[in-house]
Amino acid sequence: MTISANRDFLEFHDLPADAVLAIIERARALGEAWREGRMPRSLEGRRIALIVDDGGWRNTTAFDLGIQAMGGICVHAPVSLGGREAIADLAGYLDNWFDTIVVRTPELASLRELAARMPGRRSSMPGPDRTIRARRSETSPMSTAGGVGSRD
Repeated sequence: MTISANRDFLEFHDLPADAVLAIIERARALGEAWREGRMPRSLEGRRIALIVDDGGWRNTTAFDLGIQAMGGICVHAPVSLGGREAIADLAGYLDNWFDTIVVRTPELASLRELAARMPGRRSSMPGPDRTIRARRSETSPMSTAGGVGSRD
């Protein structure tokens, strides 16, 4: 199954089972490609915001390396959900500047609000095709998929 654009990836249980299985298989294949030094350039030219709202460094570093290895442009956006700027304002800027948003935050409710407020998703305007949750927890999809991809 192909995962469609304009679909956020915040929790596994938000996706149908076949999508979860496709993501896990993709993580396995990318892990193998990483070990063999043959990463696909499927992010070529795509602008990806990496937001770390909790100080973690391992997921952040892994995402940065992976994005660059796949040809993407990784920008560490120094923003905080629930910080000085309203989430609606952040969503407008992020929607305008980036193709994908990767966020590591313990605040799932704030992340859901950010994803819902991306203006390009409610119009014909271009905008991020998805928001990805990268926080380690029992429901964080990227932590689980990353673990599968890194197994020998």
